[in-house]
Amino acid sequence: MTILEVLICTYGRRLAGIDSGGLPQVGGVRYLVSCQLPEDITPGQAMAACRQLSQRKDVEIRFVDGKGLSNNRNAALDAATAPLALIADDDTSFDADGLRGIIARFDADPALELITVRSIHDCGSQYPPDGHDLARPFKRYWPISIEIALRMEAVRRRRWRFSPLAGIGAPYLAAGEENIFLHNAVRSGAKCRFADIAVASHPGETTSGHSGGTPGTLRAKGACLRIIRGWATGLTRIPVEAFRAPCPTLRALLYIFQGYVYSIANRRYL
Repeated sequence: MTILEVLICTYGRRLAGIDSGGLPQVGGVRYLVSCQLPEDITPGQAMAACRQLSQRKDVEIRFVDGKGLSNNRNAALDAATAPLALIADDDTSFDADGLRGIIARFDADPALELITVRSIHDCGSQYPPDGHDLARPFKRYWPISIEIALRMEAVRRRRWRFSPLAGIGAPYLAAGEENIFLHNAVRSGAKCRFADIAVASHPGETTSGHSGGTPGTLRAKGACLRIIRGWATGLTRIPVEAFRAPCPTLRALLYIFQGYVYSIANRRYL
């Protein structure tokens, strides 16, 4: 019986780059790979390029239409059948004990609807103490996508979705989808906690690290400032974030403000 599904989102030929060795075989755990396909590759070509992965009994590969990471994440959530799910990327390696730890944490508290966990990465986040209530901000803590585990009953009942207007492949905001998702989950009144469980590792920099100075990422920062911090506080933080950005301050100021305004115009969809 599958208890936890690891929802791995990928795109086109990146499917062949998923390391089967980073997906440990764990009782009660399976991996659901959701792959969007560009026009230059067919499902047959994609499957042929990842024969080792496709032969695993605990791995299911699904091909989906559309573009954008958030759309892909939503497709994976729709396809999930297990009681629990962990959001994942195609360059993530997992720890077997960490996956078991997620199951144990949800089993220990039936009221728990969402947890964030710990991963090894280079984005500089500082983790709160175990059991921290995610409704209370913690300084220098910003969970990334691969650190979010969910009770699927809550996902469906509360209609949690990733906004297609944010994330890689989105039309204007190239990041921030996990921040908006978590903010909306907490705001819905769900029981959301941090669990100090080491679950995954992510090689190299995250999107905010290697693309922190790009227009789309800076616009996403501006949108998240307003959505998460509120109208007034978010506005006052724009100059600070522009000064810290890895690009000329005036340019960053423009892009962050554009994202702030975009979030107002599209607040119903974010």
